[in-house]
Amino acid sequence: MPNDTALGWIPEDDSTHATDESSSSTPQVPFMMQGLGWVPDISSKSDATPETNSVKQMLGKAGIKYTKPSGLDSSDLPNQVDLRQHFPPVYNQLKTNSCTANAACGLVMYFEKKSYNKIVSPSRLFLYKASRNLLFQPEDKGAYNRTTFQALTFFGVPPEQYWPFNTELVNAEPNAFCYSFATTYQAVAFYRYDPPGRSQADVLQLIKSQLFAQLPAMFGFHVHSSISQAFKDGKIPFPGPDSTDPIAGGHAIVAAGYDDQMQITNTATGETTTGAILIRNSWGNQWGENGYGWLPYKYILSGIATDWWSLLSMNFVDTGQFGFGKDQVSGNTTSAVDDVVKNSETKTSKKMEK
Repeated sequence: MPNDTALGWIPEDDSTHATDESSSSTPQVPFMMQGLGWVPDISSKSDATPETNSVKQMLGKAGIKYTKPSGLDSSDLPNQVDLRQHFPPVYNQLKTNSCTANAACGLVMYFEKKSYNKIVSPSRLFLYKASRNLLFQPEDKGAYNRTTFQALTFFGVPPEQYWPFNTELVNAEPNAFCYSFATTYQAVAFYRYDPPGRSQADVLQLIKSQLFAQLPAMFGFHVHSSISQAFKDGKIPFPGPDSTDPIAGGHAIVAAGYDDQMQITNTATGETTTGAILIRNSWGNQWGENGYGWLPYKYILSGIATDWWSLLSMNFVDTGQFGFGKDQVSGNTTSAVDDVVKNSETKTSKKMEK
């Protein structure tokens, strides 16, 4: 069960009850008044991964076949991937610690929009409450990524119009009508990128391979006070020592792309990192690049960005919208992307012959 020490920053002033009806009209909350809510979880060997048969079959049907657990080699991947065009407007979780539900609902909307060009916003507060019900946690103290996906598949999620995002409802129990949507996402499989024993370098390669295949992911990271420098441009620096750059808490966000050349400098320490994950935040569209930002690869390689999950359904796969080269990516045409995959398969074949 989540505990207070793992939850991150809880706002002192909790008098404002706001709704998040649209990113453009929502009052923007300064960073140090934004909620967080990701609770780090311990990975388990029982977690499904891309190598689990049921997941592997769905990925294979989409034409996503990996030669090793880390995905494609670095040389087989484009330098940039950007999936923002398939996402709805960025959410604003305001002062709630509902980041896990905001991230998961963002993923759901991505897959619905890309698969069916359908935009129906799922109820984030319903999913957040259902997640905490599984944890026997009645208060607004965050949730696990795994439990959020379990709630999604156990209970489903109704449209937000039936259980709106209003901070006054954050601890309220949704009515029976909302739970009647329980079968909506029961066919969804959720799977983990970073099971026990997988190196952080391999996790990074798998993340990039999945993004190349049009499959975004949800993860958590430790938020340090230096994130305040990212408010305008979204470039989150690699943190300095905890003594001078303390941890504010845990936060769940969505990986929506990557850029191998993206450089980010910590203005306090002077350290510059190269290579970053494009992230979809849930702090409104005035944060970063219209709500998006960049997180250095070093967060993953250093183990402070973990708990990576994605979801997939055969219904999504059957639309033919996922797999290597399904979109124009980073200037590559579909035929060029096909060549990348073909080259990877050729190299693997030659290695096996040797």
